[in-house]
Amino acid sequence: MAHEDRRAQAAGDRGLSATHWPAVWAVIAAGVLSGAQIGKVPPALPTLRIDLGLTLVETGYIATMVNVMGGLAGMFAGVFSDRFGHRRLALAGLALMAAGGLLGAAAPAYPLLLASRFLEGAGFILTTVAGVALIAQAASGADRVKAMTLWSCYLPAGASLAMLAASIALTALAGAAFGSPCRRSHFCALRSSGSPCRRARRMLP
Repeated sequence: MAHEDRRAQAAGDRGLSATHWPAVWAVIAAGVLSGAQIGKVPPALPTLRIDLGLTLVETGYIATMVNVMGGLAGMFAGVFSDRFGHRRLALAGLALMAAGGLLGAAAPAYPLLLASRFLEGAGFILTTVAGVALIAQAASGADRVKAMTLWSCYLPAGASLAMLAASIALTALAGAAFGSPCRRSHFCALRSSGSPCRRARRMLP
């Protein structure tokens, strides 16, 4: 695989006759998925704090673990990408993000949730570091600037789409939970009895 990457890089240095746009868009899609790992968490933090009883410091670790992994593993990811092959490293990064997402969805407590973010952070940095080289290999000299410009949008596009999707999903789930008979009866009971402060005020002379 590394030998194939070196041959592709040599072809890119000589100048490709035409850009392989399907490969470029595939790498950009992988980058958008990587950016989603950053944007999917902030809308869910209030719910996570309630469900798992997390502190503000713990939620901060969950939100920033991807960035921490980028700082710790970024330079090593470049070395591994050159040694083992850019395509192989990008696929490994996507697999790590998928494993982290599955682990996080099933995590019953904070330690496993933090471990899932660790995996997602490792996958994020592997995919994005290899993605730059893959874009350079797939684009011809005339289209390389255009392809790199499109690649530069992966993080804001992925993060913003994930924030929007997570907000919509959480709102829909909250509405469905409130729509259950038990939740409606509990809410109506609170409305009819009033808050403790209101009841106390009514009892005062």
